Amino acid sequence: MSSKILTNEILLTLKSFSYYRYSPESQKILYLTSQRDLKENKSFNELYIMNIDGTELKLISEPKINIEEPQFILQGKKIVYIQNNEIYIMNIDGTSKKKISENNKINNDIEGFLFDENLTKLILVKSVTVEGLQVKKGNEAYSDCDKATECYIADDLCYTHWNTLQNKVNRPFIYEVKYDKEKDDIIIDEKSEINLLDKYTFECPSAPFGGMEEIDISKDGTKVYFICKRFTGKEYAVSTNTDLFEYTIGNDEILNICKGVYENKNNLKVDIYEGIDFTLSFKNQQNKIE
Repeated sequence: MSSKILTNEILLTLKSFSYYRYSPESQKILYLTSQRDLKENKSFNELYIMNIDGTELKLISEPKINIEEPQFILQGKKIVYIQNNEIYIMNIDGTSKKKISENNKINNDIEGFLFDENLTKLILVKSVTVEGLQVKKGNEAYSDCDKATECYIADDLCYTHWNTLQNKVNRPFIYEVKYDKEKDDIIIDEKSEINLLDKYTFECPSAPFGGMEEIDISKDGTKVYFICKRFTGKEYAVSTNTDLFEYTIGNDEILNICKGVYENKNNLKVDIYEGIDFTLSFKNQQNKIE
């Protein structure tokens, strides 16, 4: 930096530390730096790996290729990450990069992902359309207005998340997977798909700031834990309350571990769990849009 004056332009081009992960035995660290290209008006991430003591620092991503959510798998022998909304796998030195399940249509439009420790289950987060929930363009709402492509129609609140239209919602999908050592590939069984919130209009992770930190899977791959705000529309817009849920894979029920905190204006010291049925499930509680 030749100038001694910290201008807005210089500030925008400074690299920032944005993400990190330890290897299973805490011997290495993966981390991302984020930087903006002013000419292209885009930001991009770079992926680095180093030993826990800071030695052997190495850039293992390609220049200006946006990398997201890198993770160690196979006891720290491989790294998986998102690139162009697809999951890739590579060696920890950055070699042998390849898209997993190359011929599988499932590995696209990925917003987030998580493998269990034994690499038998995969959770994919995708943005999907839910009928009757999202904002619609004029030509989508009215068939005789085919030129109304620049206007939007909303009949409820929460039609935007900050500066983003809520035309889709995040949904977690669960798949069975296996690692093919010979092909150095992770095979996704698309027939095993479980749409965790298939019957509901709720989203997970929650917008606008929620991410994969709101979803976790047990070490044995049998249970999934997730945070969800069980509201839509106006109720979603005015509420900041989310609940923690447990789903046992193969079971039709979802357990609400902390059924909503409620307020009593006459007695703020009331036991927040009073009268709560912890066996409550989503059965027969499908959210309906009038």
